[in-house]
Amino acid sequence: MWENTVITNAGIELLKNALSGGTITVTAIKSGAGKVDVSALKSQTAVSSIKQSGTVQGVTKTNETIKIGVLFSNAGLSAGYSMTQLGIYAKGSTGSEVLFAISQSITGKEVPAESAMPSWSLVHNFYIKLNNDVTMTATVDPEGYVTFETMQTALNTHTGNKSNPHSVTKSQVGLGNVPNVATNDQTPTYSDTTTLVTLSSGEKISIAFAKIKLAITTLINHLANKSNPHGVTKSQVGLGNVENKSSATIRGELTKGNVTTALGFTPANQTDMTNAQDAITQLNSDMERTKNIVFQSCGSGTSISVTMKNRNTINKTCDKMPLFVIGNGNGIPMCAIILINISGANISVDQVTNLTGYNLNCSASGDSFNIYNLPNWGYFMVIAPPGVYLDQSSNVI
Repeated sequence: MWENTVITNAGIELLKNALSGGTITVTAIKSGAGKVDVSALKSQTAVSSIKQSGTVQGVTKTNETIKIGVLFSNAGLSAGYSMTQLGIYAKGSTGSEVLFAISQSITGKEVPAESAMPSWSLVHNFYIKLNNDVTMTATVDPEGYVTFETMQTALNTHTGNKSNPHSVTKSQVGLGNVPNVATNDQTPTYSDTTTLVTLSSGEKISIAFAKIKLAITTLINHLANKSNPHGVTKSQVGLGNVENKSSATIRGELTKGNVTTALGFTPANQTDMTNAQDAITQLNSDMERTKNIVFQSCGSGTSISVTMKNRNTINKTCDKMPLFVIGNGNGIPMCAIILINISGANISVDQVTNLTGYNLNCSASGDSFNIYNLPNWGYFMVIAPPGVYLDQSSNVI
């Protein structure tokens, strides 16, 4: 890219002196952002629009060719520029420094600022063919001298830097419109819609969210609607035959004829209800009076068992009481009086008196007594004094 490289007029004068046994010493390397006509390069005495000073990497001579290596870096460079000229400054054994040689580029080499591209560098070699009698030297700056190993280490360090060393922005990678927030913290924007339609694959999120918002709003309003939004009828809830009347209206429409027709019979009046209550009261009184009587069958057996329910009450007023037993089994009539003792912890039998030719017997335990030696298939009535309660659960009537 450095299409035009020449030794300046001042440089030629240095060469002439060097041919007489003098020495040429490279003193500086400078870069510039200016340009001149190619025909004017030889007459230049300084680099145009000087921007930087480089460092000499070394001067070597092979036969008649002298190689001068130079290095430029952007360390400390606050603003980038287009490098269009490179100049070698030198001096002879005597005299002052002059612009010895200059290279000019048509297109230029872009040099970035350090903040834009840290560790940028440019290595350039000047090749000058001279007489073997010419000697060129240069002072190599150790801080500017870069070995291959140093360059390789710097390159590896730079390429391994994952902290965005070039300060690339999200716009530069095509994400300028993406907010820097977590997925759960994004705040999407969308326009409202008034038409309920289904989502479509591939449509924009703003459109999809508008549809979703309307659907959710519609659902919320529907759930809050208590005015029968589905138009449910009374038939659909199993009340098709029910008239829409209040209980007060129905009571006002009731007549005796309505009730009789609906029931299929004439309901009882107040007199009927009073008579029924009196009958129930009488029945309860009759049942209370007959709790001292049980009617049992021995079936195919020959005994019946009877339990006294209120012995602990009765024995407070008497110690003994008679039981009257009467019945018939297999056509055999029998009748007896049994005297039981209720004073102790258990009922005991004091005496059995048979009043017919059939001899039954009796034993007792706890609150129960067992009448045995009865004719089978018989029915027997046991009668205790009034106030005695006999267990009615085994009654056959």
